[in-house]
Amino acid sequence: MKYYWLVKKPPKLAPGVKKMAQQRAGKKVYKKRLERQNQNLAKMTEDYESGRIDADAFRKILVGAKRRNFDMKVQIDKKLAEEKRVRDELEKRILEMQQRRGNAADSWTSGNDSLLAQLEKSLSDLQESSSQSRQLTSELLRFCTLVANAWGNSQQQTGLTIQSSIQDALNIEFPSNAEVRSYFEFAALLIPFIEWTDTPPRSDSIRRQMARSLTVILQDMFKDFCFMMAEDVASKHLEGINGVFTACCDVMRDMDEHTETEGIDAVQNWSDEQDRIWNEVRMKYLALQRFQLGWQPPFQFLRIMDSFVNVVQSLNTQDAHRNELQNMARAALGEQADQGEPIPIA
Repeated sequence: MKYYWLVKKPPKLAPGVKKMAQQRAGKKVYKKRLERQNQNLAKMTEDYESGRIDADAFRKILVGAKRRNFDMKVQIDKKLAEEKRVRDELEKRILEMQQRRGNAADSWTSGNDSLLAQLEKSLSDLQESSSQSRQLTSELLRFCTLVANAWGNSQQQTGLTIQSSIQDALNIEFPSNAEVRSYFEFAALLIPFIEWTDTPPRSDSIRRQMARSLTVILQDMFKDFCFMMAEDVASKHLEGINGVFTACCDVMRDMDEHTETEGIDAVQNWSDEQDRIWNEVRMKYLALQRFQLGWQPPFQFLRIMDSFVNVVQSLNTQDAHRNELQNMARAALGEQADQGEPIPIA
């Protein structure tokens, strides 16, 4: 070839454009994986339960919460199986050594007495640790029940007695119309209670914070909705919510620009109107705040929460201690210690 030229390398994408492109690609890949899961889940589940495929092959088709739940189940099953194996091996070695000690023809030394005592202590410690863990698990379940019952409007209407979801019971959902009141309803649902102030949330930084929160919420809702409806229907519904929020932000910006051109009186009236609407919306969503705070006396609720946290911490500590005891038992058996981390409860 006599004449040729090279095409100039295109410029790098701006961070915002690159992020959007990655999001689109991620959604496309997730959609394909979800379709594969829905098509093959029943057959692959049957194959896995019958032993025709292993856990790794089954895990490859799982997506999202199903994969996380499966990973946790496999991890817990593996941990329990290893614990049972160590106990069985300890019992077997102890029985063998006891039989050797009772056999006059077999040589027995003081070192064997020390090893037997060490094995028996390891077995006893493991059994005691398992018993304590079961007790703490029962205690944790009891306090979970207390916490769920502490949420509510009365002793008769609590988190456990409501037949439908708490969201349905309190009649709370995202707005469907693009207007000023809808913007402040989005704000009440997307801004944590602890960040609520008497000043209406109308700055650009707060709107960006609301947008980030809404993105995370819609992603979680999409995963849940895909189990109840077709993916395109779920996507369309959630895109509609995001579209309403964007339109509400546009309405607020248009009103800000319009009132600025009308003069100081219009700006003051617009500010007063926002104050009024924000106060009304806050009063509406105080029902959710009251439900969250619960019907229990505050001091009693604090005691429940403290006890709940203490039980969770104790269970995590006990689980780590049991893992340490298993490593000590493996060392007594002449095996290599397991470096795996304990499974956290919280």
